[in-house]
Amino acid sequence: MFGVRDPSSSDDDTRIFYEFEHSIPEKDWKMFVRLVGLKENDIEMCEHENPGNLMEQRHQMLRRWKDKRGREASVFRLLAALRKMERQTHLQNIVNRLLAEKILVKSAEAPN
Repeated sequence: MFGVRDPSSSDDDTRIFYEFEHSIPEKDWKMFVRLVGLKENDIEMCEHENPGNLMEQRHQMLRRWKDKRGREASVFRLLAALRKMERQTHLQNIVNRLLAEKILVKSAEAPN
């Protein structure tokens, strides 16, 4: 089991988002953000506001998702979406990188 080092850290959010933005293939991205709960209108708005900039579109989608979902928007919901999509390699790579950066910690190490 894992915990998040500091669930309220916006720096950690940015780092977590970076891992997902750069790890999920383009062909899987929209299904991924739909599974975490982003609405089609929000997806289209992020694309429209950032034409030609795929990484910024993705970042704004995750920001919008976090803003709309609040506390419900967690790294664990993002990881669960990848598991549901059966993208185990992407899931494991992201978990390993977040563990290496000490953003995710093993449960025994997680702050109370």
